[in-house]
Amino acid sequence: MQEKSNIIARVVHLSENSNTHSHTHHQAIFGLMGHAEFEISGKGGFIQRGVGCIVPSMHNHSFFGNKENKILILDITNNLPLLELETAFASNTLDHILDSPKYFQFDQRMQTLISSLSSELDVMAGDNAAPSIIGQCLLHSLYHRLRGEISVEEVSNVRDRIDLSRIKRYIYGNLTGKIHAADLARLCNLSESHFYHKFRESIGVSPYQYVIDARIKAACTMIEDTDKPITEICFTLGFSSQSAFTNSFRKKMGVSPTEFRSKAASRLK
Repeated sequence: MQEKSNIIARVVHLSENSNTHSHTHHQAIFGLMGHAEFEISGKGGFIQRGVGCIVPSMHNHSFFGNKENKILILDITNNLPLLELETAFASNTLDHILDSPKYFQFDQRMQTLISSLSSELDVMAGDNAAPSIIGQCLLHSLYHRLRGEISVEEVSNVRDRIDLSRIKRYIYGNLTGKIHAADLARLCNLSESHFYHKFRESIGVSPYQYVIDARIKAACTMIEDTDKPITEICFTLGFSSQSAFTNSFRKKMGVSPTEFRSKAASRLK
């Protein structure tokens, strides 16, 4: 950390090997790329794009990241007599925000700001004042969100947070396109591997199989209620080939799509 600066912003890549330490200053962590796992005084969570955390001073914390991880760290000293922050941080409100570990999911405006300012740090790498100025800007924005003046969602159990209704809405709203497990994991602020295990534990099937089942269910409705050719239904619902569609359909429904349509037509006569 640079001397005579109370706030410093920096972008880092965390090692894939776990590290544990504590320090005499606070940190605010913002995810930029990939994901990183933190455990702060026993409170664990995953940091990725759109998710951050507070590491209070003197709190022991462990962390590591995946190969693609990239995070923005805000180092904040315990004494903040900065004139620029004197009004905003009156009545020890900042100390209250920084006094305990917390994970939070920030809004799109904050995410855009974080991405832009992290890029500015790279562009102004030779400017010694930039990390402090950018750090002050980020701390102001975070302060107003965690204080409650701007909506931000604090996440209490990041590792186990599975919003099934949100996942289902996303899947059924995107059946005609590609649905990746990584996209579903991001909805829950989990790493892809942890999301897979939590989803299977909650639903009983893998995310991939759940998506296939949802597409077959939609196919049944389209076959029964429309005159669209089977081939068109197949590709509309994101299957890579008609043979893959037929095999999945038969496995789920016990008959081929053509046989299913024939039986459906017979029931209407």
